Amino acid sequence: MSERFFDHDPLTGVTETFIWSDDDTFTLKTQQDVEPILEAAKRRFNDFTGSERWNPEGEYVGTIPAVFLDQMMRDGSIRDPKAVMRFFEQNPAFKSRPGSLL
Repeated sequence: MSERFFDHDPLTGVTETFIWSDDDTFTLKTQQDVEPILEAAKRRFNDFTGSERWNPEGEYVGTIPAVFLDQMMRDGSIRDPKAVMRFFEQNPAFKSRPGSLL
């Protein structure tokens, strides 16, 4: 098995690496440093002073990192508002404010 750097996007922080297996197959590994996104979400969360009620239509909910967004686009769940809300309920560190979306 061997690995080789493929691409890095400085805007999103996403790095892709090819991994070749001994059976002549490969995997494209995608990684992203989500620390800056988590820090920004934490600042928004701590600065929130509004009511506890969510209005998911038109209200900033949080940030979905590119590696998760890519997967959600591939499986189609990004088009399902409930799936997006589930993402934030399962990954609350990316939410911009307290409270439940569901």
